[in-house]
Amino acid sequence: MKKLAFIAVIACLACLVSATTAFAEQSSRKSGTATFSFSGSGDGPVEVRGPDGKIQEILQPSDMRLNTPSAQVVKREKAYLEKRKADAKANNERKAEKRKSAEEKADTIARQAELDRVATEEAATRLAAEQAEEPLNPYRHRRKTIRRKLPEPETSEN
Repeated sequence: MKKLAFIAVIACLACLVSATTAFAEQSSRKSGTATFSFSGSGDGPVEVRGPDGKIQEILQPSDMRLNTPSAQVVKREKAYLEKRKADAKANNERKAEKRKSAEEKADTIARQAELDRVATEEAATRLAAEQAEEPLNPYRHRRKTIRRKLPEPETSEN
């Protein structure tokens, strides 16, 4: 029994190794695709380049035949493009409205700041004028000191 289990494990490992080798060999093969590079605006020839980057073939527009899309696909694409254009237009209008409201808000804030600045300057000049008119301490007056020379008593020298 142990001998059969051991042989089954070795057979599974051999199968796994052979499958891995076959898969690696198959994936290492080059696929039949080539890299296309278009020259000009796409109306001219098309260069077919291989995986190494060398030009393998040059196709003329007359050599190529493109599949024509069905009417349903064309209709769906037009509807999709119209919807995208409408969404873009609505988005642009929404952004313009936001920009306009932000500019109006900034103008209002700037106007209010200017009014506050002018009011502050007027209050400062008014306060300076009032302080110039009034003494610093209206309750304290300077007393006048009158200095008189007292006559000295006359001495009698008679």
